[in-house]
Amino acid sequence: MRDNPLFIGQFAANRVGNNEMIYLDVSTTIHAIAPFLEEKEISIVTNSIDIAFTLSHFEHITMHFLGGTFNKSSRHMTGFDALEKLQDYHFRGAALCTGNSGGRRFAEIGSGQYRAGSFKVVGSRTGLCG
Repeated sequence: MRDNPLFIGQFAANRVGNNEMIYLDVSTTIHAIAPFLEEKEISIVTNSIDIAFTLSHFEHITMHFLGGTFNKSSRHMTGFDALEKLQDYHFRGAALCTGNSGGRRFAEIGSGQYRAGSFKVVGSRTGLCG
């Protein structure tokens, strides 16, 4: 059950309080968090086209979308511009996808204040998971 994206999405969304800023990375598991955030008054930073589209329907969410080069296969923005823009934000938490041999794992950074530069954003070849 813990590998179920909906379980992970609901679990992660329950850890987000109102008036917080979080970062949502790119993956179907991370995307599963978005529907559970509908009633929260929060700010979200993302580089995922799909997550941005889902969040665009939620009245209480302020969304910040990272620029960069569009990755057509995983539908996200990537590259130096996206990484550079991350330095402008301070997060309470982040949901990141992390690669491992043969798959992805969910990683959460939470509880406390984080500046994008205070943790290493890693992933595929670009520095953002995709």
